Amino acid sequence: MKNLIFVILLLFCPIFLFGQIHLSRDMTLKELTQESGVRLLYTDKNKTFEEVKKIDFKSSYSSKDRATYEKVIWLKFSLMNTDNYNETYYIYSEMAYFSYYQKIEDKWRENNGGYLTPLKDRTERRTADFIPIQIKPYEETTIYVRIQEGRLSLSNQKTGIGTKAFFYETAYKQEEYNRPAAIFSLIYFAGLSMVFIFIGMMYVFNRETVYFYYMFYLFFQLLYSLIAYPEHPLEFINIARYYPEMSILLTETVQFIFIGFYVFFIYKLLDISKISVLGKIVRIFAWLCFLYAIGVFIFYLNDIDLRAKSLTFVISRIVVMPINLALIIWILFKVKHKLINYFVIAHLFFFVGALIAVYIAFTGLKTNPESIFYFENSADMVFQAGLLGEVICFSFALSLRVRLIQKERRDTVRAYIEQLKENEKIQQEMNEELDKKVNEKTEELLQVYLDIEKQRKLELQREFDQKLKEMETMALRSQMNPHFLFNSMNAIKHLIMKESLEDAMHYLDNFSILLRSVLQNSKYDAITVEEELEVLKLYLSMEKIRLGDEYSFEIKVEKNEELSMYAIPSLLLQPIVENAIWHGLIPSAKEKKELIISFEIQDTLVISIRDNGIGRSKSSEKESEDFEIHQSLGLKILRDRLALFNHFQETKIKMDIIDLEENNAPSGTLVTFTYKIAQK
Repeated sequence: MKNLIFVILLLFCPIFLFGQIHLSRDMTLKELTQESGVRLLYTDKNKTFEEVKKIDFKSSYSSKDRATYEKVIWLKFSLMNTDNYNETYYIYSEMAYFSYYQKIEDKWRENNGGYLTPLKDRTERRTADFIPIQIKPYEETTIYVRIQEGRLSLSNQKTGIGTKAFFYETAYKQEEYNRPAAIFSLIYFAGLSMVFIFIGMMYVFNRETVYFYYMFYLFFQLLYSLIAYPEHPLEFINIARYYPEMSILLTETVQFIFIGFYVFFIYKLLDISKISVLGKIVRIFAWLCFLYAIGVFIFYLNDIDLRAKSLTFVISRIVVMPINLALIIWILFKVKHKLINYFVIAHLFFFVGALIAVYIAFTGLKTNPESIFYFENSADMVFQAGLLGEVICFSFALSLRVRLIQKERRDTVRAYIEQLKENEKIQQEMNEELDKKVNEKTEELLQVYLDIEKQRKLELQREFDQKLKEMETMALRSQMNPHFLFNSMNAIKHLIMKESLEDAMHYLDNFSILLRSVLQNSKYDAITVEEELEVLKLYLSMEKIRLGDEYSFEIKVEKNEELSMYAIPSLLLQPIVENAIWHGLIPSAKEKKELIISFEIQDTLVISIRDNGIGRSKSSEKESEDFEIHQSLGLKILRDRLALFNHFQETKIKMDIIDLEENNAPSGTLVTFTYKIAQK
């Protein structure tokens, strides 16, 4: 009977059906802008449904009507199911926020959708563009639809009512459109997660800042992958799906945070701190990235429009990318490091990925079906592909860095062990030789070959004395090294107490190089003056780090090659320079503290060390006044070593110390070493 009444109304009373939208399985999608029965109302975003129901909808809905974040569109229309069975239809919209209200059993029910609506608030969890609606056969129902734009997004304002077939067809196309990005995002997240866990373990075990920066660089990359792609396959950790609006606010911020950590990572990996100007600029650039990240997040939190967001995006890229390129070129020319090739390849991945991503974002290639970038979030995926290539390169670089450090440590330990074995072998040979010669002497031979035995005893005594002096030389040299180590440790301690941590790290790096040189030179009784000069330069640079600009030093030498013709006990000049700095220049109140070291070759080599400190007399007075400052043992050890050297060598070295005066007042100290050929 109900069917008959409906047919009669349909044939003979069309006037009663005016303003209704008829639904049937034969339709695909009915756009609401093309339906005459849809009425329109503009309100502000805070207007509630209860308030809207009381307002008369007088305007018609057309394609010219546009919803914004502040200006919300309300639509009112009636739906009629013309089929004789229950059917599920769908309210379809591509807006950031949309919802509809339907009266069921005398109660209005709200259903929500939209790509910026959190997943927990959506009626249809499978997709953000559809909300299902149930209408019984031949039933008429009134619908209110609310559509609103996002604050920082630009949506297609297409809104309509579709069938289940249209729903599945659209969902399939969307899945095909999203599949490349979905697959890549899963691979990207899995790969980055494994590297992040590995680097985190490396940092826990080593506590090196290079791993700290790289670990947070990877962490914010992972966070970026979860907020940049709403259709990420790992739904349970997909921030963009649960908090879509917050993910839009954080995208730019997270990008520049991991760029900041990346810059600090490069700074540590390539030891850019050794290049003062470049190092300062790199650090400033990293901090500017962090400041921009915080500033842009606060800027986005305010009610800005999409144009302001786009302008911020464009300006930041125009500024950052040239600076980035300039720093790369500067690093290539200035930094000499074993890992520089890995940096070039990795940064090339990063830079090319960022450049292509910006090009895709500006040209809209992701919406062009003919483009290879025709898939969801193609710009972000290309950028992340560049980041993934960069991560792979730096993973190789870090593994190589670990091998280099281990090799250096093994070489150092091996050299130390070999030195100990050599000393032990010499001692053992001496003991065996002495025991053998003592056992060979018998009382019978002493009586029979008295003269011969006396001569042999004299030769044995002479040989023993010579080896004893060699051992004394080795003992004096080993005594010299702890003395220098003690002063160097005090210098490092002084820098740490001054909180000059960067200078302390630099000092410690130079100290390790100097210590290795001293260890190598200690195997020889004498080294060339040229080799001694290289060690002295390294020591002076260390003292320069500790004292800063308070003093200056100058080394005068005409030709380094000629210095290789002269031999000198290892670490002979360093104690003199150390005394000049610690006991002459540091206590001095002069504004300009100078240390001049010259190597002059005329008939012979003359080495002079001059300082304008307080002089030896003043230094002795200050040491007697303060019982905590002990007199340096360096000069005494030096004189003993010089005496042993002159005893065994044909070339003799004479040392003179002269107290300089100016206006009858001490004005510094001059120490000279003069080479002389011994007179036969």
